[in-house]
Amino acid sequence: MVYKMTQNKWEFVDCNLCNSTDYSDLYKVGSHCIVKCSKCGLVYENPRPTIQELQNSNLSIYASNEYEQMYLDYRELLSERFHKRLTEIGQWVSSGGRLMDIGCSFGLFLKIAESFDIWECMGVEVNEKTAEYARGRLGLNVVTGQLGHLKFPSGHFDVVTMWDVLEHTPDPYSYLWEVRRILKDNGLVAIQLPNIESFLARLGREQWEWLTPPDHLYHFSPATLQAILKKAGFKVLKIKTEEPSKIFINSILSRWTFTGPTHPIKAVVTKIIKRVHFAFLPFQWINWWRGKGALIVTYAKPATMHK
Repeated sequence: MVYKMTQNKWEFVDCNLCNSTDYSDLYKVGSHCIVKCSKCGLVYENPRPTIQELQNSNLSIYASNEYEQMYLDYRELLSERFHKRLTEIGQWVSSGGRLMDIGCSFGLFLKIAESFDIWECMGVEVNEKTAEYARGRLGLNVVTGQLGHLKFPSGHFDVVTMWDVLEHTPDPYSYLWEVRRILKDNGLVAIQLPNIESFLARLGREQWEWLTPPDHLYHFSPATLQAILKKAGFKVLKIKTEEPSKIFINSILSRWTFTGPTHPIKAVVTKIIKRVHFAFLPFQWINWWRGKGALIVTYAKPATMHK
């Protein structure tokens, strides 16, 4: 979904990673310009809607029935992914503790984390509709608001998770610094977000499914994500790229040259590819090894405090 601005209110921003003002145009999506920093390679929207316009757009996107249906459609896939993430988190924080999920949406990750019986779970969500679902339907401890406005105590959490969140924030560096502040010194931050250097991003270009301004303001690669984490006071423990086969196949099919969802040849090819999707796994594995998977997943711990 691409949000249509109701007012012509834009602002230019410097690179959030290196503060450079030098950039080159990368893509144009509707009226939105996606640029790449000439110094560090960070990709971001510039100019972009003002903070007030961004808040309006997020309310429009995440309060929609379309968003809720998309979440429900991917529930099984997300459940499998979240179990995997919790197992990975346990490699560094095996004894449990206080876990906060930022951008917890309908609360699925938190509900699964609770089932492990070692986590004291809490969620933060900017959208009141999804937060109320998590509280009312799932009985979760979820607060509504922006992380920086909630004033959590320093060194309070053992784990902070951000699944597909950082790319939405107007100031990722400051956001990560706040996460660093509320984490214990031996705590862990876990992050997942789309990979602008992925095979699918290169294939899709302006039509890449995660190039959705102004919903996604920043687009990280493994290199730029590691760099901004280091700048914000973290040491990266592990970084990898991956993507579910379903997403990979659907993205490939969406770029098929035959037009129209009911085109007879496209329908036949789609059926064949979906039946032999496992044949693409070696290609996916090579992409992951090269850092070209669609999703970046990283785990990091606080390093020596600096700013």
